[in-house]
Formats: sequence, C-alpha cells, structure tokens
Amino acid sequence: LSDFMRIFQASRKLLDRICVHGKQTRQIHWLWSGWGQPHWWTRKWTPRDQNNFMRATIRVMQKEVPEPWWLIAGRHEYLPACAEEGVLDKTVYLPYNTIEGEPSRPGTQVNFRQQRRQLDKAARYPGLAGLMGNVQTPLLQFPHVGHFIRTAWDFSYRKRTSQESLRDSAALVYPRHRELLADGWLALAPGNRTRAGKLADRLERLIQTNSLGQPGAVGQRLFPGRDQFSRDLVCQLRASAAFEVLCGTTARGAKAAECARAVEGFLAAALAWDHRHGWSAYWNKLGGSWTLWPVQDPACQAAVRGLRKVLGGRTINGPTVEAFLAPIGARLAQRHDPSVVGRCGITPLAKALLDAKAKPL
Repeated sequence: LSDFMRIFQASRKLLDRICVHGKQTRQIHWLWSGWGQPHWWTRKWTPRDQNNFMRATIRVMQKEVPEPWWLIAGRHEYLPACAEEGVLDKTVYLPYNTIEGEPSRPGTQVNFRQQRRQLDKAARYPGLAGLMGNVQTPLLQFPHVGHFIRTAWDFSYRKRTSQESLRDSAALVYPRHRELLADGWLALAPGNRTRAGKLADRLERLIQTNSLGQPGAVGQRLFPGRDQFSRDLVCQLRASAAFEVLCGTTARGAKAAECARAVEGFLAAALAWDHRHGWSAYWNKLGGSWTLWPVQDPACQAAVRGLRKVLGGRTINGPTVEAFLAPIGARLAQRHDPSVVGRCGITPLAKALLDAKAKPL
C-alpha cells in the first residue's frame, strides 16, 4: 500500500501543476481487487477479507493522499468499508458487468433482474455520491442502459415489468412501433425465442418499406443511420430463431440430415450477425477467437447433448464428427470468412460433441 500511495501523491503533484483546475482537480481511486493484497489473483479471500483490506486502503488514503479525492467501488463487497470509514459521500458505486459483460460477444442483453439485485445493494447505502455503469456497445445495450439510469434516478422504477421498461426505451427510438421493438428485444432472452422469426419478418418489412415512422428523441440522432436499432435487432432475431429451431430439432432426436440443416441454419444466421459487428474478425487479428455459440444459455448444452446422441452418443468418434461437420463448414466458408467459420463455429462444436460430458463450447 505504501507504494500505491506514492503513485497517488506523485499524481497529485502532476494534477496540481498541469490541469486546468489545478488543485481542485479530483483524483479518483477505483477500488478493484486490492493493490497490495496478498494473492488477490487466486480469489481465495472472502468478502470479509476484501472489506478489511479496502478499509485499510481508505484509512491510508485519508492519512497520506491530499484532497480532493474520490472513490469508485467496483463491487458491492467494498461498500461496507466505504460506509464504515465515512466516505460514502465521495464514493460512486460501479456494479461491474451489470449493464454488459466485459469483454463479451456483442448482443443485446435483457436481464433486469440482475440489475435490480445490484441496485438493491446500492439502496442500502443512501449516502452514496452516485452510480455508474460500464458498457461496450451502448446502442445494443440501450434497453439495459435505460433501465439502469431510470432506476438510479427513481428507485420505484424497478417495480415496472420488463415489457414496460422495454416499451419506455423503444419509445425513444421508434414511438410508432414501440410494442414491436419491445417484443423484439424481449424475444432475445432465453425462454422467449419462439416468436423471434415472426418478429424479425415484421421488423424487416418496415425497414424495406421505410415505414418505421418518425424517430424518437434518441432515434433522431442515430448514426450511421436511423434504422441502426432495427437492423441490428433483425440480425439478432434471425440468429435467435435459428437457434430455437436447432434446439427443437435436437430435442426430438431428428435424423442427422435434419440436424445438419439446423446446425447450418444457426451458424449462417450467427455469422451474418457476426459480419455486421465484426467482433470475430477483430479478435482473429489479435490471434484469439470467440465462439459463436450462446454458451451461457442452458439450452445450448442441451442442444449439444441432443446432437451428440443423434450422432452415436457414447460411441461417437472423431471421424463421425468430421464427416458431419465438414460439409457444413465448407458451405458456410463459401459465404463467410473461413477462419471465423472454423475457429468460432465448427471447431467449438466439434470439441463439445467429442467431450464425454458435452462440456461448454
């Protein structure tokens, strides 16, 4: 901690000298993991350990770091320490990964329950200076951003249903079609995908006929075009609908040929969405890869197990999986980046199929 305080002290001198506001410039420490905490990377410490260490950090800052300084609490476990040391009025709570996971493959998330849990924790500390959130793709996560901000301003807003909150956000984009947009966002969540295909058809017709109507306060300022929300949503709904078909096909133990069409259908839709946002192409340049499969969805693992059973169950082997997936990959590679098809689509599925327990993709 003494080394850490030297950094703050030196930064204070720099801020005083070079910043426009000089000595009034606020220096902010983001409480995260704990500089100087032994073996913090092993995650073997308990919430009590974290709280105690953050208390020690705050006490040292109070003694050795000149004002003005504030804190960002990156986890709710740190809030008790901030309260106990009397610094809530200079602490901003950042419930990390609540609006959007970082890093994560681009895709609109609808999970207001998780947000409410985090905001409930903030409500236990009414002296907090404020709230903030982190987000990679603001337009995709617009429903989450809207719910988070509205609840932060008015805590009673948390009582509204998911559908009501989505309609509020949709009204800022396409007021005339707020119900359709809200239904589309909701259809991306696990358990709500059955209408995804029909909703995509309706929304795409509106785009093609230029019938989205007068944009709302946010829609008016969208770039590169006012139809950004709707085109993004159509792509995601197509992928969700294709995944629903795949889940149903494998669940009823359809023949291998029908399962192959379902696998290809999902990957084709997922690749179309991937091409639109460019995530995999970016990571390929860095030498990494991200699976196209929705691995956080329990239905994904069920689909893998169902497909594995169709292909032979425990008797499944490498040549069988290769014979099944190779033609699919070859066809998809004619329309999409072959490296993305292989590394992000075919290879993860092959590994999961060959695993005896069908571990996550």
